[in-house]
Parts: sequence; structure tokens; C-alpha cells
Amino acid sequence: MGNGLQLYSPTAPHDARVGAGSKKEARAVTMQTQVSPGPWYVLTGVLRRQLPTAALFWIMRLRGDGNVAEQTPDALFQSWQNWLQRNGQALTGCHVVEIGSGRYARLALRLLKAGARRVTLVDFYALPVDHPEQRELLQADCQKLELDWDEVRARLHVVRGDILALNTGQLGEPADLVFSTAVLEHVRDPRPILARCRTWLRPGGISVHLVDLRDHNLQFRYPFEMLTFSDTTWERWLNLRGGFYVNRWRAHDYVLAMAEVGFERVTYEVTMQDREAARAIRPRLVRRFRDLPDAVLGIEMLYLYGRRAVA
Repeated sequence: MGNGLQLYSPTAPHDARVGAGSKKEARAVTMQTQVSPGPWYVLTGVLRRQLPTAALFWIMRLRGDGNVAEQTPDALFQSWQNWLQRNGQALTGCHVVEIGSGRYARLALRLLKAGARRVTLVDFYALPVDHPEQRELLQADCQKLELDWDEVRARLHVVRGDILALNTGQLGEPADLVFSTAVLEHVRDPRPILARCRTWLRPGGISVHLVDLRDHNLQFRYPFEMLTFSDTTWERWLNLRGGFYVNRWRAHDYVLAMAEVGFERVTYEVTMQDREAARAIRPRLVRRFRDLPDAVLGIEMLYLYGRRAVA
């Protein structure tokens, strides 16, 4: 990984890494020109805010959205494997902890197949390994991956609960790697979670998080639209609750937070950006975001990395 803390300065060149060797991941996904969606955005936002969480999940299932670890675990595993290989990391012999893993442990089986010694999953909605629905799905995956079911049960630990309520002892042993996929952007303040990730790590262990900075409304069609509203308007009328909440943090907010809670060698790798759309929407942005350089404002997705000090 790169050394030191990678931040931005309004008067200095931006030096964050763009995914080396992964041009398809790092491509600029341009939504033509970032035009305003008009009153439709506000109307649908206000209406969605009135819906119960169960209805929002139903809408997601109806249009085919959902947890990528549940729906396409092979593709998600490959993206994580690519990151590990690019950065000289390996799963062999590691205790891996995933936060916000979702209901099913399908990605965990791929991690075990790749050499992880033990995988621990932490999520409010995670199903126990022996839950009939979980067991049926995982046994089918075990057959596909040529994994022994009894061995998987011995190496897979599912914790259903709040990450902030857990301690290292409940994990069984310190972790070598703690990671998440599209979780931190849904937390009001990610710092307590990042701090807990650090306490779970052994000295020298790493924490990596794939963070999606885009506006999630209207199926990501307007990735920066949420930045045009004041904090008051966004929180009172448009932002959703629970797992649908979006905190509007930008890349430098995450980097600063990770350093603040004690990680070292903090850096990030951009995997998706659209500077053209960022430039187009800049005149409509609220002041909080308007002065960010294009290189920071245009970031849509990134890997956030930090290491726990060896001593």
C-alpha cells in the first residue's frame, strides 16, 4: 500500500490512487450530462421517506436490486480478490471478519475456498448457519465449490447483532482482515464502527471498506444530486432511515475518520469517478460541497484502507 495519509488540498494536486490494473472498475461512468431531475426527485424522495422499511425492501426485490453478496457472490468475491492481489495481500490462513454481510454467508464460502482459516460475519439480519434457509443455500454452494459442509460449519461464525455492541472476545480471536461492502455510507457517523474494526484487529491487521459515495435515489441515475440540498432539507425531507440512510460523506471525510480512530497508513483507491458530471452540477451544489476540487467531488466509489500499528 502507499505510505502516509492521502488527503486533498484545494491548492495542491490530488494524489489518491486510481485502481491500477482495473480499468473496467475505474472507468468513469458518465450519466451523460448531470442535469437536474427536477421536482420528480424531491417528490419521490419525500414519498419514499414515508414508506416503512419493509415496503422499501419489497420495492428493491421487485426491481431486482439487493445485496450483491447474496445475489452475485462470485463477482463480488472476484472484485475483492483483485484488490487483495493488487495490494500484495492474501487470505491464506487469515481470520476474516465482514461487517454488514447481509442475511446469507455466500461470500464467506468463497473466502474459505480461497484459503481463509476462519470467517466471521456480523450483521443485524444475518441468519444462523443452521437456519433452514441459510443451510439449503450454503449446502448448494458447497457442492459447487467442492467444500465440505461440516468443515464449513466449523470455520464459519455468524454473529447477528450490532457491531458496536460486540467485543473482541465474542469474535473468538483477533482478526487479520476486517472489511465491508457498501456499508459505511449508510451509517450516520462511521467513526465508531471504524474504531471497533481497529480494536478487533491483531497488530498489523488491516481494515478495508468498499464505499459507495453516490446518491442512491432513483437507482443511482443522479449520483451527485443529494449534494444540492442543505443538511436540514436533506435530513428532514429526503434522507431515508435505517439501512437506507445515506450520510453524504466524501472521500476525505472517510480518510480523516480512519486516521482519527488510530489507523496508520490510511489511503484510498478510486474505483469509479465522473469528473465531468461533477463539474456540470457544481453551480447547483450547496456551499459545503461546492469548493471541493473535481478530483475529490467526482469520486463515486472507493476502497478505504488502514492498518493497525504493529506495536
